[in-house]
Amino acid sequence: MKKHNTVPLLPDWLVPDLHFNPGFLTMELFGMGLDTPYLTRPGIIRGNTPIFAGAFVYIPQRLPKPGEKPIVFPMALPPNLQDLPDPPSNYDEYQKSRVDKKNWTNLRYTNGCYDLVLTGLSDPGGVSPLLHATFLADTLPIVGCTP
Repeated sequence: MKKHNTVPLLPDWLVPDLHFNPGFLTMELFGMGLDTPYLTRPGIIRGNTPIFAGAFVYIPQRLPKPGEKPIVFPMALPPNLQDLPDPPSNYDEYQKSRVDKKNWTNLRYTNGCYDLVLTGLSDPGGVSPLLHATFLADTLPIVGCTP
């Protein structure tokens, strides 16, 4: 949020919106019970795909048992901009963001079948598949497809 990205005659903190917001996934988390913590801090791995950037997200060590009130956990799904063509070096941050959005949309997120894979890690428990969803670009609601 630098001054050169602002709109003239508007406050410096107000920057243009690219309408390139990440998707969000909301999960209900369950575990071994609030009185039985995991031995180590559990986490969720979001697989790196051409569409979504991968990540490792820590979750609470104490999670309610199935049947109890779950913990509702939001996860942002930022776009994967890795290995896209670089914007011109003389562009400011706003212009670079516009180029990244255009490249991501035109080169990655067009008429394809895409995956979202989440894997859980916990002790005890080990490695647990949590989600493997497939979807088509620009379909609402999200519709499964065959890659």
